[in-house]
Amino acid sequence: MPLPLIRLATSPVNGTAHFGVLLGTETMTACATHSPDLQPVPDASAHTMCQSCARALLALTTEPHPGEPEARTATGRGRGQVRHRPVPGHLLAYCGNSLGKRRPDPTLSRCTLCARLSDAIDALRRRAGELLLPAAEPCHGDDILFWAPDGLGDLVTGHRRNAATGKGFCDRPLAAPTREHRTSAHRAGSTGSWPS
Repeated sequence: MPLPLIRLATSPVNGTAHFGVLLGTETMTACATHSPDLQPVPDASAHTMCQSCARALLALTTEPHPGEPEARTATGRGRGQVRHRPVPGHLLAYCGNSLGKRRPDPTLSRCTLCARLSDAIDALRRRAGELLLPAAEPCHGDDILFWAPDGLGDLVTGHRRNAATGKGFCDRPLAAPTREHRTSAHRAGSTGSWPS
């Protein structure tokens, strides 16, 4: 039976909440935070969400888009580039960096923080088995083109356009397609695994 991904925190009323599962009396979080005091907390509590867990939830609930690269470079990083793992359907790396459109040189080293969160998500899947996840947001389904939101205030998320309304499926006004979001046919047999 699938285990539900729930919010866990050390305090029942405030503090930082993490996404995770209950494994009997043990808890396991998506960001690998360990504490014997973690306990389930309701969704409508005053907790602040762990940013790593929020990115892990995006990665768990969003299918990769066709042709999406397995690694990208971060924006504005100059010569100190490393390979980042993108959250599917987003211009956001597992480590939280905003991503540019360039595919990195395969000889560059992997981002340590991206690798750490990726390993934590893999460990959660191995230990918990099948997870009962919340539904993905409507803009992150398979499509061949992403759109930038009007005003370009949020360049982290690529949106799918509803041709009937001209807005995103999340009802956000959209400006135009973005070149870095153009995708091609998905490679046959791709597993979506993090490149070594």
